[in-house]
Amino acid sequence: MSSIFYIFGLLLCALVAQAENLTKEQQRILLDLQEAHLILEQAKAREAEVEIEYEQMIGLKERGVVTGQELRMTREGYERARQERQRADLNLQRAFLNSLADATHLTVVNGQKYGVEGDKVRVRLTLRNDSDLNLAQMVDQARRRYEINGLDQDAASLLQVNNIFATILADHVMVGRPYQVHIPVLALGEEVEVEVGLQRPEVEDLTVQLQYLNRTDDHVIHLEKASARDVVRVYATQFSQEGPLGNSVAYELHLERLAEDEKIFQLMAHGLPDDFRYEFESGGRNLSRLRFSRDHSSDSLILNVYVPEQDESFTVDQPLIFSVLAYEPKTVDAEVLAAADPERLQAMGIGYEQLQLVPTGRAELELTTLNLDLSVNGEGESQSVWHLRNLGTVELLDIRLQALSPPGWNVSFEPQEIAHISPREEIEAKLTVRPIDSAEIGRYEVKTSASTQHKGQWVESVERTVNINIKSDGSFWGITGLVILLVSIVLGIAVFTVQWSKR
Repeated sequence: MSSIFYIFGLLLCALVAQAENLTKEQQRILLDLQEAHLILEQAKAREAEVEIEYEQMIGLKERGVVTGQELRMTREGYERARQERQRADLNLQRAFLNSLADATHLTVVNGQKYGVEGDKVRVRLTLRNDSDLNLAQMVDQARRRYEINGLDQDAASLLQVNNIFATILADHVMVGRPYQVHIPVLALGEEVEVEVGLQRPEVEDLTVQLQYLNRTDDHVIHLEKASARDVVRVYATQFSQEGPLGNSVAYELHLERLAEDEKIFQLMAHGLPDDFRYEFESGGRNLSRLRFSRDHSSDSLILNVYVPEQDESFTVDQPLIFSVLAYEPKTVDAEVLAAADPERLQAMGIGYEQLQLVPTGRAELELTTLNLDLSVNGEGESQSVWHLRNLGTVELLDIRLQALSPPGWNVSFEPQEIAHISPREEIEAKLTVRPIDSAEIGRYEVKTSASTQHKGQWVESVERTVNINIKSDGSFWGITGLVILLVSIVLGIAVFTVQWSKR
């Protein structure tokens, strides 16, 4: 037994001396294999030693020297030694496979983003099997030296990678289409191109995730720009919006140019009626041109479109289709550009994004009167003239006039319902207030309003409060009599004072 370990020690010293010319990574892998092999040899020696002891115990048991209990304990020790040897054998094979995995490397050689027809963006990745052949050859030599079974192949074949799955991510979210690409096999030194659609065209930095050999490698790359045509691609996050008359609508735009040189591009909203105003805004400043370069290949901005109050050049609630253009100002004639349709724009190599604007009317009612203070005798009534105005920009239908009065009172508008009222139209209505007969002298309130529905939403005027003052029939002559009485008393006192002073 000692001679076996002596010979193995000499072999180990020779391998260590050889390892002085290896890299640290190679030395580590070689030492792992040597350690696993040493443990296996120790397990084999232990198994052989226990096996001899077990065979001797069988003979002693047959002669009656040892008991069955002693023989059983020796057999259990032999079984444990055999299992330890099997486990050491498996560990050596596992160390060999791990060493091959350490020698296996897949790299992302290149990553490009390019445009295709229909304003779509794709990503082209180049993957290569850059495994370490020298390390694999050293591992293969160790396999032959240690007589590791099960993988009788040359080093280059051992570095072939099967069943590779490639995924691209941005902010930990899969953004490729399809989400995963399967590569069946990639031999040593071989390259393969992978192409996927990009669901987030504005992304410039990606994580390429490669899954193979029960491990996952993440490669963070910056995409190069490559395009067959020098086109600025325009994207809108909300391409269709509604805009009330007299207000503005904001579109968020992202522009990107897949090229490396520097150029200036003109911005334009194409296809809007003449009475619509628009402006491009970035960082609080208005602009009409953008400069793209290698370091500045994308930009984000806001397109503000102002909808006029009058609907003379368009129809309310009917969509308007227009486009945002980005083009080189000196290469396109303005008249040709103004008459071009989307297919023609694409053929001319002009970047554009179609947008939709739906002008919507504003629904607003106003109910007013000149006098909000009315007087009513105890058994009389009072009337006032009211004006209902459509201050909005759409026609309103089925308008109802309401008056909320004290219980028992008879208060109503004439007319109470109005079939329709056009924008900026005014309709006159009469409010009649008749208090209940038992109403006491005092001040009461009547609340008035007008309401209707437009596109499923309530449209109501501002509520007006009318003050109703109830007076008795004789109140005027009573007050007049009191005034005459007071004046008579004052005159009488004055006459009496004058006569008394003369005396």
